[in-house]
Amino acid sequence: MARMIDSVRTTLSTDFAILYVSQDAGDFPGNFATSGRGWVSAYCGTKYATLDVTVERWDGRPAPVAGWEDVDEVPFEAIPDGPGLEVAGFEGTGVRLGAVGLERARVLIHARGRHRYGYSDFADEGLEPEEWLFQFFPDPDDLDAMAGGPRSIAKREVHEPQTMAAWEVALGWARAGWHHYLYQTPGFRELQLAVHHQEGPTSRDHLLEQALPWIAERRIEAWSSSDPADIPLIPHEGTPLVRQAGPPESWYESQEQERVRQRGRLDRVAEMARTKRLEVLGDFLDALTRLGVLLAEDGDGGTVLTPNARPTAAALVANNPDDRRGGYREENDYSNFRSIAENLEHLVRWAPGRRLRATAEQIAARLGVTVYEVQGGLELQQHLRKLQVQKVDADNPEQEALEVWIPDS
Repeated sequence: MARMIDSVRTTLSTDFAILYVSQDAGDFPGNFATSGRGWVSAYCGTKYATLDVTVERWDGRPAPVAGWEDVDEVPFEAIPDGPGLEVAGFEGTGVRLGAVGLERARVLIHARGRHRYGYSDFADEGLEPEEWLFQFFPDPDDLDAMAGGPRSIAKREVHEPQTMAAWEVALGWARAGWHHYLYQTPGFRELQLAVHHQEGPTSRDHLLEQALPWIAERRIEAWSSSDPADIPLIPHEGTPLVRQAGPPESWYESQEQERVRQRGRLDRVAEMARTKRLEVLGDFLDALTRLGVLLAEDGDGGTVLTPNARPTAAALVANNPDDRRGGYREENDYSNFRSIAENLEHLVRWAPGRRLRATAEQIAARLGVTVYEVQGGLELQQHLRKLQVQKVDADNPEQEALEVWIPDS
């Protein structure tokens, strides 16, 4: 039975969701944790998190521990004759644990409370700390990051597309520039999230109903209506656009300028769609159809709407020749797949011979993500020339194996 040799525990605050346990500065942590020579890097759930961190050193693999929400396992190589492992957030703490015997090792990483708050919630608002447990143990035989797992994350982001088809639509809109043109426009976020949770063609009324949970999430009382189509895009004058800290009477004056900006954004969309002034959610949905972002077709029960995964470029519809039409794909692929791309690079760095051979399905299962996210991350890393990918024969002829490596230059 494995025995714990030493441990440290500390409480700290951070910024940018940074948490390291390291002898040396680490790299970015992907969507949960990555590691390298002398460091382990983890990604907190809250930007300004308060953290309760325990680090343990064992003489062998510890027994599983229950009650943690997020769990993963990564390889680790201590720097010979280097300093101890320091627990650090945005700044160091000086709290260290000895790294003797961890020249070839693995780390079990556990977290609890990462999904309790919003990313930008402030620690000084009385938030309970996130809890983290790092268990280091020697393992001279296995430095492969594909070993262990699969990674377990308690709560997948509900704002993400929920199906492969929804991912294709989300990326199609982003790559054509529609997210850039519309993301600050009232009503777009709510309808986009409804599309993320939609399976195939649907009626206008059903899509509007699907938007209701995301409208309720904003907690704006004026956005209540017996008919979702009649929900005002901009709450009536004297009603706050969003909740803020402080007394309600302080909300109004600070948001009047934003009310004017939102009206300008809606008027620009109406002009692009060559339609009437947009006042309610139903107006905005109809404008998306006129813009070709949604496709209207005749169905058995009447007109059905289908999200268009390949809409015309927004810059062309807006007749804006100065728009940088070619930049949206890279910009939005980076936004959607950056953290997965970092996880993929992490897997390759630790692969035998620094060449990862696996199917997209195996990689997705190890990281606890979708195959579509793996494909997107690989495409992004190839575009950035950080990884090279080639297809090879798979053991299972129904799946296509990939060989992935870091290019020399």
